[in-house]
Amino acid sequence: MSLPRNQKLRQKASLAMRTGDYLLALEIYSELERLEPDDPTWPERCAGAHHELCRTDDEVVCLRRSLDLLIGQAQVLPAIATCKLILDVRPDDPETLDRLDLLSGGSQMAGDREAARRRSTRDPRAHVLPAADAPLDELELTEAIHDARFLDLGVNEAGGVAEIPLEEGAGIHSELRDLDVDLVDEVHAPDVARPFVGAAASTPASSRPISVDDPGSRSARDLLMRTTLFGSLDVGTLHRLVSRLSVVRLSAGEVLFRQGDPADTLYVVVDGAVVPIAEGSPRTRMAVLEQGEFFGEIGLVTNQPRTATIEALVDTRLLAIDRPMMWSLIRGQSEVSKILLRFLRERLIDRTQRTNPFLAAFARAELDGLAPQFRFLEVQAGTSVIEHGLPSPGLFVMLAGSMDVIDEVADKHHPGLEPGDVFGGTALVRREPAAASAVAVGKCWVLVLDEARFRRILAARPRLEDDLLDLVDSSASGQAIL
Repeated sequence: MSLPRNQKLRQKASLAMRTGDYLLALEIYSELERLEPDDPTWPERCAGAHHELCRTDDEVVCLRRSLDLLIGQAQVLPAIATCKLILDVRPDDPETLDRLDLLSGGSQMAGDREAARRRSTRDPRAHVLPAADAPLDELELTEAIHDARFLDLGVNEAGGVAEIPLEEGAGIHSELRDLDVDLVDEVHAPDVARPFVGAAASTPASSRPISVDDPGSRSARDLLMRTTLFGSLDVGTLHRLVSRLSVVRLSAGEVLFRQGDPADTLYVVVDGAVVPIAEGSPRTRMAVLEQGEFFGEIGLVTNQPRTATIEALVDTRLLAIDRPMMWSLIRGQSEVSKILLRFLRERLIDRTQRTNPFLAAFARAELDGLAPQFRFLEVQAGTSVIEHGLPSPGLFVMLAGSMDVIDEVADKHHPGLEPGDVFGGTALVRREPAAASAVAVGKCWVLVLDEARFRRILAARPRLEDDLLDLVDSSASGQAIL
């Protein structure tokens, strides 16, 4: 069967770009633009060909045609990316700066700028924040989050474990406080009073189509507030983020980074698609990531290398958010750190449910909204979160740092715990004392589903308890002792 004409033209143009015949590619992309005048892809591709031919003025003209179509169709993320491409060529272009300002809610910013200025001048934490290129896990959350509270796990001296409350108001966090069994509040609060700026809870990305007639889709804030990372940013913070984003363009088959590479940047898919690949024998392709989806967030948090290779399936554009950018947002508004931690918690639980058999059992039990039920703990070096011979206070997931697993009775060290590891479940499910201790090597961030909430989940889903018992009884891993 012969291919439709437009598809043949696309393949021919793509081949011309790959082989460096940019004049031919430009001719074909111009024809595709004539045939499909409402598709913003083709003027953007024309701009790419002009870029290779060093025709800056023509490149900008084509990008503006693409931008007009994107704005008319309320495709906000691609419109922002196109603005950034124009500004890469003409950094002070007033028309593009105005459009970027409107897309990111800049017309609402005057009050936010002044509020941010007042916050930054009175914020006592500014001098203790790490360097701009440091991983985010160097942030001392007990100093950065005003309502952090110290906990007593019953096995340590005071001050070794602090809960970082991520929910706002009287939601899940208050409910968990009422359910505490082994996690007991201390009477001591952090010493420094810190300003508080509320932030709305983040919401999942909407899957409904965006219509140009939909007033809720006409700014980047309206669109991005539907995502887990951007949803709680105020207008001023979102605008600062958008103004500093950079655009990365990948051709089909191009590799963004490889497994094992250094990591310090999070990426958002603007258009196109990428696939994570686990290197090994065989190489394993994972779920495809498309428009609006995030990846690489662990690179913001730790110095852990990339855990997978990222390859573009088709021509793709990405927005890049690096560590210095995130630190600048945290310095401008302390609540950004809490927003980021909520995002990291949701991403970690979602990813772990896909890869860890213990948490995967919760997914099979159709338990919705699991991530917000995990509490966020900052654990200081040398602190035990599980003690040999005592009941486990909860089901833990490592987010950052590492822990030793120590059997003091047998004087034996087991394989340590690293980000993404799940522990504490064996003792919980078997209703018996822990067979070893879990001790922080350095400062760690961990998530915990406390025992009270864990028991309530199992009581409501008896089949889940049977599945978990089968898992821990059959597990041969070093973590099985916890």
